[in-house]
Amino acid sequence: MDGDFWHARGHEDNPGEQVQTNNSFWSKKLKRNIERDKEVNQSFLERGWLVLRYWESNVNKNCEACIEDILQYLPIPKEEDYDN
Repeated sequence: MDGDFWHARGHEDNPGEQVQTNNSFWSKKLKRNIERDKEVNQSFLERGWLVLRYWESNVNKNCEACIEDILQYLPIPKEEDYDN
């Protein structure tokens, strides 16, 4: 889950523009967070992982929808998998 502020939701093209004070610091900080997100995603994808990212506000607004989305990617065990 990515925090809206820390990952510059809605400001990905110009991170830091939403901050009124110490803009140069925040612009650099938030830009690096976005870059790191991309690097981490790429690293996991290269290793064959599926990367799912959710915005904090989306999880807070409708957690159940996020869970339903995640469940779509989980394998559904067959009934015989439970037989011992």
